[in-house]
Amino acid sequence: MKKLRLFAVNGVQETLSREIDLLQSAGHNVSHARSGPEALERTISEKPDCILIDLMLPDMDGLGLCRQIKNHPACKDVKVVFVSSKPYALDRKRAFDMGADGYIMRPLTPESFIGELNRALEDKIELNFWGVRGTLPVPGPDSLKYGGNTSCVSLEFARGQFFVFDAGTGIKQLSDQL
Repeated sequence: MKKLRLFAVNGVQETLSREIDLLQSAGHNVSHARSGPEALERTISEKPDCILIDLMLPDMDGLGLCRQIKNHPACKDVKVVFVSSKPYALDRKRAFDMGADGYIMRPLTPESFIGELNRALEDKIELNFWGVRGTLPVPGPDSLKYGGNTSCVSLEFARGQFFVFDAGTGIKQLSDQL
């Protein structure tokens, strides 16, 4: 992925520093703020490729900041990705309803954080085939009983939607991965 101009906003300095370090080590230019109003002002003036927002900011709601950025004409091309410790489906749904382009869960590791960010920004779909190995996906007595030539196919979208098709004998490998 090309070098991006990113903007990170988080009210907790240690968390913000960790995000900045991970993003800079991946070769990106990173600006930052610790408050919502400062982040909004600087996003409008600097127009980064993407702003990474924590849901819980000290002085304003991260969802409100997202809505203001998405509604501002100068920021029409700025992508918004939430980085949060909140695993709740409602928070994720509300973020996407406000116009977010991605939602990344903490804790962050260098591999997963940059990979998830790239997938959100590129709006990629991840396609996996589970249990497909050789002529019989899952050979053995159980495959004869349950139909051994059926694989499990999964699609995961950048916005978090997850679909499973024909959950055949490969469903075991998928469940192990989840």
